[in-house]
Amino acid sequence: MVRTWFLLQYIANLELRHEIQTATTKSERFNQFVRWVSFGGDSVIAENVRDEQRKFIQYNHRVANLLLFHNLVSMTRAMRKREADGYPVSDELAAAFSPYSNEHIHRFGNYHPNFSRMPDPVALEFRKPPQGETGRILVMMPQAGSKSA
Repeated sequence: MVRTWFLLQYIANLELRHEIQTATTKSERFNQFVRWVSFGGDSVIAENVRDEQRKFIQYNHRVANLLLFHNLVSMTRAMRKREADGYPVSDELAAAFSPYSNEHIHRFGNYHPNFSRMPDPVALEFRKPPQGETGRILVMMPQAGSKSA
């Protein structure tokens, strides 16, 4: 009965269908990104030990989250530079950007991390979504006085 009630609500309510589709799309995009991040083996966990499987999943998610954070910081800097150059960034334009971009990431490159370098401080600001959109849009704003402001 609960399933039938939900299906009737789903069929009758366009806003509910839109909200579910939006959430499903976000989840699918994240899962695609995590699969792309997984180095080698087409995201197949070859280990048949439960703890090792959990480690693989957790480490892979950490790398994906670090790349997403890098993308958000880079996009925010680009938007702030655009605004500083006199071209305002509308909410609709900000909503069109995706942190799941991976064309600029060389997965198998040689990286030399500089652990002594600290990232610029970042303050978070939440903007309301454009008309007709659901959820919240996260736009990262550099703090006043930081180098990237």
